[in-house]
Amino acid sequence: MLLRYRNLVVVGTSHIARESVEEAKGIISRERPDAVALELDKARLLALFEKRKAGMLEQIRHLGFRGFILNALGAWVEAKLGKLVGVKPGSEMLAAIDAAKEVGAKIYLVDRRIEVTLRRLISKITFREKLRFVFDLLAGLFLGRGMKIDISKVPSKEVIKQAIAYVRTRYPNVYKVLIEERNRFIAKNLRRLMERHELVVAVLGAGHCEDVIELIESGKI
Repeated sequence: MLLRYRNLVVVGTSHIARESVEEAKGIISRERPDAVALELDKARLLALFEKRKAGMLEQIRHLGFRGFILNALGAWVEAKLGKLVGVKPGSEMLAAIDAAKEVGAKIYLVDRRIEVTLRRLISKITFREKLRFVFDLLAGLFLGRGMKIDISKVPSKEVIKQAIAYVRTRYPNVYKVLIEERNRFIAKNLRRLMERHELVVAVLGAGHCEDVIELIESGKI
């Protein structure tokens, strides 16, 4: 997925899709921006580079116990899916970093801190949403009823819209914290970068791209 708005180029990726790795690197090499923005925060960036994973107690101190559980569950699911397609989660971000260095672009982290997001999620998620999550996890309905997706590729716009609509309807508070709030945070940071740089390439999860562009266009951030 590739979107453009003024001096901003947004590359929509899947964190476990092999094609995302090549696309992120290829677009940065071709566009030669002076700034590359990544859907990461400092902690997640360091985690991609560190060979030694932080111990359980260290993670609990950093994220809180419930935050640790949520983060571990998300990482486990992502790792399992990544293993199926032979791609390590976050590989597209590492490829984007390498490409940015090659063209001399400055690298910026534009996502909200993971501990803030997890604490917000814990405080907002309802008991009903927790029950639905357990049911959907057991029923294997992460991608929505009737959806068939090739996880080795970035989903189509239509599939992304269906998935986001599913989350918004079934998990309204999860949607608000993980998607809506972060979209606004990312959009604000990208708008600042657009004012300071001639050309910005942003590498974002495909589910964020269109809404982030709309927020920047509207100026309602």
